[in-house]
Amino acid sequence: MGPVAERLAMNHAAVAAHLPAGAVFYREGDQSRHFALVGRGDIRVFRAASTGREMTLYHVRDGQPCLVN
Repeated sequence: MGPVAERLAMNHAAVAAHLPAGAVFYREGDQSRHFALVGRGDIRVFRAASTGREMTLYHVRDGQPCLVN
């Protein structure tokens, strides 16, 4: 399968998710059966401590895949 056919297959299987600012896409420990690719915007990947404090690990921006998936 060539690059064009692969892109067409991926576009056919893709499901778009439109998330409002501040929405949670994935929580630590969740199982994800999907591959996340940011089309537009920014996703902050962070870890939360038992105290409630959050530590940003990295950001996923336009056109980038999420490494967690």
